[in-house]
Amino acid sequence: IVEDHQPLRKSVEALFNRTPGMRCIAALPNLLNVVSELSKDEPHIVLMDIDLPDINGIEGVRTLKNVFEKIQVLMFTVFEDDEKIFAA
Repeated sequence: IVEDHQPLRKSVEALFNRTPGMRCIAALPNLLNVVSELSKDEPHIVLMDIDLPDINGIEGVRTLKNVFEKIQVLMFTVFEDDEKIFAA
């Protein structure tokens, strides 16, 4: 999970960890250390916010796909901005 809003990030993490067959291996507030964090135990899916501090989620998808070819990214956002959604 990559989400800068801590209460939401913690809630989603808890939900995943309580779901049989699922495990959250990382819950990050930004993308600054995402490659090193995910290299420890590569996930199948990343749930990522579009609007993140420093590096936005759209650029984060590019970074992750360059390093982890098989990783799937599910964008997570409250935006109704078509441009950002389609860019993601």
